[in-house]
Amino acid sequence: GPALDLLMNPLSTHDTPRVLTVLGGDNPEAMTREQQAAYRLSPERRRLAVRRLVPAVVLQYTLPGFPSVYYGDEVLMEGWGDPFCRMFYTERNRNEEIYEMFQQLGRLRRSATCYRSGGFELLHCDDACLVYARDDGLQRLVTAVNRTDQTVRLPERLGTPVFAKGLTPDGERLEGFGAAICAGRCAPKGGGD
Repeated sequence: GPALDLLMNPLSTHDTPRVLTVLGGDNPEAMTREQQAAYRLSPERRRLAVRRLVPAVVLQYTLPGFPSVYYGDEVLMEGWGDPFCRMFYTERNRNEEIYEMFQQLGRLRRSATCYRSGGFELLHCDDACLVYARDDGLQRLVTAVNRTDQTVRLPERLGTPVFAKGLTPDGERLEGFGAAICAGRCAPKGGGD
């Protein structure tokens, strides 16, 4: 409904831990404020967090509502809760592939009419994989995300990829923490809500 279209879809905010830090997997409750202030992800945890960020951002941009990107998430800034999530903007740790992913998803979001006025249809959901469609009768985009580190078989071919991170060339599997958005055929009139 119309209320869903107005939802903000943030992954980080000015008073919550930054998404990259959360996806790195440490527990801030086990740390003192001084430890939280000095905390930085280890290279191994940072690589894991960056991999986990891909499906999270794809969900942020393709679910009903609108993506609300907190400054610095696109350049992989870290930080636990307030005030450590409010550090000065820096591109010191910018990852060009992730930065381009944010830009590419932003362009897709602006150009896709189904994200502005389309319905939502859940196509598949299990412990590893989520697949859904956004369809406005003119355009249908199917999104698949893999929330695990293992390759998963998709329930069906999704269509022609317009965005893909980890979609196998045959279009049948999604690698660990992969995500894909594919153009598909529109649902019959009245479908996809």
